[in-house]
Amino acid sequence: SSPFLLLLLLRSSQEAKRVYEFLFKSVHVMSAEDIIIANDYAVLLLHMGDTDAAETLCKRAVNASDSFFGPTHENTLIAKHNLAVGYYDRGEYARAEPLYRQVKQNQEEEPRRRMKKKKKKKKKRRRRRNGEEGEEERRRRRRRRRRNGGKKV
Repeated sequence: SSPFLLLLLLRSSQEAKRVYEFLFKSVHVMSAEDIIIANDYAVLLLHMGDTDAAETLCKRAVNASDSFFGPTHENTLIAKHNLAVGYYDRGEYARAEPLYRQVKQNQEEEPRRRMKKKKKKKKKRRRRRNGEEGEEERRRRRRRRRRNGGKKV
């Protein structure tokens, strides 16, 4: 995992610099893009056979993704899956299995959460159309519209 190989594989030298800072500096506030790049780099390390470095980076990506996106977000689940793959490749099946199960369970629950949100939105729209919307809901909608530059919410 030389810096030159990293520069060639990443899209730009700025991304390579971010990954370098993330890997070698202990304090680094990560953006969403940094987390995704770090996760991609961990996968690259796994493919190259450097499972120790990949495990370290995967753990950091899981922790950062969990705090930034939340435990059930797609990026967090991908990072957890990559960590499980690293454990599996090293023969640590007892550590890999709970992560695989966790990812699988969250993937199955996500469509249900989306459906609940859609139903809630439909119900709000119906209430608004029928004039059943409360005064507080109207105020909230107007505030959001002002924040979004006049676009309907």
